[in-house]
Amino acid sequence: MYAVIVTLHIKPDRIDDFLRVTAANVAGSRQEPGNLRFDVLGVDGKPGEFRYYELYVDAEAFTAHQQTPHYQTWKAAVEDLQTERRHGERGTVVLH
Repeated sequence: MYAVIVTLHIKPDRIDDFLRVTAANVAGSRQEPGNLRFDVLGVDGKPGEFRYYELYVDAEAFTAHQQTPHYQTWKAAVEDLQTERRHGERGTVVLH
């Protein structure tokens, strides 16, 4: 399994917009055949900071995810909502 963890910092006055566009991306992502999990977490004590935890069957499924219309729409929309560029880490699940 292939995991992706993304950290995002969202402008305080744009959190509702962020959650709206993210909800559409999550719904679409969960329908992808290679997606096993897609969670969005708010960080305790840090308003505007979020983490995505995404799990795919393999790296190719994640690459396919990045080509979907719902991801492309999300990516374009979220750029103006951030206080800094998002940061992602990718890796292979070693224990499950």
